Amino acid sequence: MQNLLKTLALIAAVAGTTSLPVVAEALDYSDTLEIRTADKEVWGTREVESGDYVKGIEKLKTRLNPSGVSHFQGPILINLCVAYTATHDFENATRYCNRAVDNGYKRRLAYNNRGVLHYLTGNVDASIADFEKAGELVLRYGIAKRNLARVESQSVALRQAEANY
Repeated sequence: MQNLLKTLALIAAVAGTTSLPVVAEALDYSDTLEIRTADKEVWGTREVESGDYVKGIEKLKTRLNPSGVSHFQGPILINLCVAYTATHDFENATRYCNRAVDNGYKRRLAYNNRGVLHYLTGNVDASIADFEKAGELVLRYGIAKRNLARVESQSVALRQAEANY
């Protein structure tokens, strides 16, 4: 099966923060966080990867079976996490990202994606913890390492900007 992993870059801008002018000045929008769909093709994945999140969510949810085999549910949960995060529906994103981590399928990917969600909702510490956990699970997991480096550098820039504001 063709590997349809596609990196979706999300600009991790101002979500969940209180000092908007400081954040806007401090962030370098060329540094985006990477979030990925699961590598197993499931119905709805192509829509999510092409940016048609509403249609992708609809299709994915029809395949989500609460009594289904956990291994088969994993890719669906990961892709729902990505789609809801991309649409900034953070309540549903939190639900599906947590379920994806708990499911165990491609846990490193689930932790990475939840780390992006945490960052977008302003929970930098939880974001860093999830990127670190993803990196522990697979030592050479480049996406999590890149995301961790971006969050840490932007975190430093934000603290400096707030101190100067």
